[in-house]
Amino acid sequence: MGTPPIASSAPDVGRQLREWGALAAELGLAEAKVLAEEATDRAATGALYLACVGQFKRGKSTLLNALVGMEILPSGVIPVTAVPTVLRYGAELAARVRFAAAGWRPWPVAELAAIVTEAENPGNRKGVMGVEVQVPSPLLAGALCLADTPGLGSVGQESASATRAFLPRVDAALCVTGFDPPLSGEELEMIAAVAARVPDWVLVLNKADRAEPGELAEAAAFARRTVAERLHLPPPRVLAISALQRLRGAGPDRDWPELLAFIQDLARRSRDIAVRSAQRAATRLRAGILAVVAAEREALARPEATAVRAAATAARQRAAVADLSRELAERLGVETAPLLSRLAAERAAFLASAIPQARQQLSHAYAKHHDGGSKQGHARAQSQRPTRRSLGTRYRRDLNRAAQSIAQATVTPWLATAQAATDAEFGQAMQRIIVRANDHLQRLSAPPPGAPDVDSDAFAAARSHFQFHGIERIAAPASPLLWLRDFVIAAVGWSAPIERSAQDFLVELLTVNSARVEGDIAERVQAARKALERDLRQRLDRAAHLAELGISRARRSVAAGAEARAAANQGLNAIESALQITGSQCRESDVR
Repeated sequence: MGTPPIASSAPDVGRQLREWGALAAELGLAEAKVLAEEATDRAATGALYLACVGQFKRGKSTLLNALVGMEILPSGVIPVTAVPTVLRYGAELAARVRFAAAGWRPWPVAELAAIVTEAENPGNRKGVMGVEVQVPSPLLAGALCLADTPGLGSVGQESASATRAFLPRVDAALCVTGFDPPLSGEELEMIAAVAARVPDWVLVLNKADRAEPGELAEAAAFARRTVAERLHLPPPRVLAISALQRLRGAGPDRDWPELLAFIQDLARRSRDIAVRSAQRAATRLRAGILAVVAAEREALARPEATAVRAAATAARQRAAVADLSRELAERLGVETAPLLSRLAAERAAFLASAIPQARQQLSHAYAKHHDGGSKQGHARAQSQRPTRRSLGTRYRRDLNRAAQSIAQATVTPWLATAQAATDAEFGQAMQRIIVRANDHLQRLSAPPPGAPDVDSDAFAAARSHFQFHGIERIAAPASPLLWLRDFVIAAVGWSAPIERSAQDFLVELLTVNSARVEGDIAERVQAARKALERDLRQRLDRAAHLAELGISRARRSVAAGAEARAAANQGLNAIESALQITGSQCRESDVR
């Protein structure tokens, strides 16, 4: 029997989620049931989760307080947020907390610090599974929900883990950073994870009140350039604000109106976005249920091997990451070596042809300088050498600028051709790598339903946004000694040294800038490898958890006797029937 489609309307997908959430609870997937209930509510109400993510002490909590217009979330000089906290609309200010052992409970808003902060709930020792605060804010009057997440790079790893676990529930994101210090490596990883999951996100440059206008512009340019070059994404939209000033009603607006416009546009599209999120949750939930069912059925069929298989599964998953990393590295090397070799050969051929032509163009440029641009050209150049005032520092600067223009005009067409060919070849290589990765995933995760395919579209950003660094403008002279040399050259009317230097500069421009394409390709290969490894590691961890749950259920049934074992098999048949699928004939694709 084929896989039934996920419902396309909010009521239908909500019904699917309720039914499958009950099945998840029956199998012991308690957290999955809670997420199903949450997704059902979001499908019905159109609720949209806009999350603040970033490094600790970037001012995420203060930003959300400023957006809703009141100080609700705790903030301070040390890492504060320990668990994700959701702000949603309510006619009156109120809060509730979901504990792992007790479900949802009302909670005083004034005492939120006791359960959401690192100081009073370090490492989430109190077992808080969720926090919601109802806020009478006009911004939240529709279906928009704001989510505060623990900061990255804090003392405990639990905070970063909580933020990453929350990402599948996110519909849009404010990636919050600052001008000092600049983007960290961990922030870049989080931005990559966000960009892979949601199309709607912006980079918020907070604490703008601490920077001079020039520093702020430099920080924004750095952020755009770093994200584009390091993550191979289109340059992001960067909004500079001061959340603290907005909360206090002081200071200039800066990009605050643009931030509000971004959020209001999300709110207008919230219904469609929420339904798509619910569909992703339904697909993921169904895949998890089938993985547990498949593992339990296999263990019931071979009761004598359940304990051995449980241990073997754990050992196999521990070794999987190392094996996967090694195989991917080898496979990426095999797939990309011809690409890099071809590119190196094309670059060598390009330079062999382009350098002589560019040299000749530069020679024409200083010939025109000597004769003042006259159309008589050669004859006048023979009878009149350049004046001393036209030589020296200004002459060097003019020739360097001419060399830059020539180099850029020469390199750019080759780059366009190389980019198109490289993108096509790299895309084909990634497709082959992903097929290999899916085969590897299936081998490591025995039950097919627990081994969802990797979607090649998830790595489109790693292959389709080739970036070439622009040619830098170089001011001359570069040192007092060179300036003195140019002064002497001008005094004696000697132009040859400057012209030779400009020719060398031209060759350097062509050589360095054409080499950058190879460096960019190598970086993209590494970025693709890291992203693929990270994705597969997460899938393997999840598959191992689901398999172990199914094995554990089977062991209990086997220990209880033949009747319990038969009843367990009947229960699995009923679950598969409820999902309208035959477990042994289905593969379910997970939506990230």
